[in-house]
Amino acid sequence: MDKFALFIKKRLKDTFFGDIVINFFRIRGIDEKLFVHQTKKQYIRESLNPSKDMIDAKSFFATHKQQIRKVMSCLSDDESKECFQRCIEYRCTHNIERAPKNTKGRYFVKGIINIQDNEVFVDGGGFVGDTVKEFVKKSKGRYKKIIAFEPDEYNFRMLSKLKYRDVIKINKGLWSKNCKLHFSNGGGCGSRMSEEAVSSVKVVKLDDIPQCADATFIKMDIEGSELNALKGAERIIRDNHPKLVICIYHSNEDMLDIIEYIHEIEPRYHLYVRHHSQFIAETVMYAVF
Repeated sequence: MDKFALFIKKRLKDTFFGDIVINFFRIRGIDEKLFVHQTKKQYIRESLNPSKDMIDAKSFFATHKQQIRKVMSCLSDDESKECFQRCIEYRCTHNIERAPKNTKGRYFVKGIINIQDNEVFVDGGGFVGDTVKEFVKKSKGRYKKIIAFEPDEYNFRMLSKLKYRDVIKINKGLWSKNCKLHFSNGGGCGSRMSEEAVSSVKVVKLDDIPQCADATFIKMDIEGSELNALKGAERIIRDNHPKLVICIYHSNEDMLDIIEYIHEIEPRYHLYVRHHSQFIAETVMYAVF
């Protein structure tokens, strides 16, 4: 898939057809939509012969049982607690028969996220605009404004083609401070901060972005930078109590630390966990006031 995307980018870059093809693959997600069968076979193999990631996960969660119990006590319903437990088990075992429930409506789960008129929606990890499109649809266009952050150059170019009203697009990442960081600028859904990367990208604190001062809804799917980005939005979270939709699956640490952090800075949040795939990816924390 990576070779195919690279071929398309080289041969058909900046063409109408090239953009359509690459957009098609990215919005749908290569792991879930194109390689479901192969990944299931991989999980079956690894359930019998654990990978290093699985062994590391088992060791990590075995030594963090107290923190797991603390996080579980923060969750607001039994479905979240069962989902969270199963997600941890799944990361350690890849036992498909014990996979967490695959909940529909990623980022906008019915019964948890209720979109009001005049929302100020901050999309951390705007990608190619798929979540912005879904938010506009869910809000029926009755929002105040949207601020979308996307550091990857190619993704940002695709995002910039959106023509909805009052959408501010910012070609930067989110972090706990304003600086430059090493960044894998690969033009895909896996672009991320990485010390091994040769390129760099500007990152910013949400608290320092004037357009985000009145944020009412923050979503983050930023490939492992979520906790740092939340620390950069602490003032907004304390003052505004926005809805928070935060991916927690990018590391074992994130599975625990993100929920714990939000509970510590604002214990009045109702916290939920839902899972949105057949594999270990797409575990999301929802925080509503």
